[in-house]
Amino acid sequence: MKVGDRVPTWFSGEPDGMSTVIAVLPYTGRYQFDCVLRLSAPRTRKGWIEQAWRCL
Repeated sequence: MKVGDRVPTWFSGEPDGMSTVIAVLPYTGRYQFDCVLRLSAPRTRKGWIEQAWRCL
């Protein structure tokens, strides 16, 4: 995954159902994720949502 990629989400608000990756951050939790994606979400107050992801 890299900045600018598009991924399917339910919160995108776009006709195609895709959100844009705004940032890729390290995942520091205990589960089997590799990174945290900051995704565009125009209907939220901040305009983005962070989601844990398998970025291999």
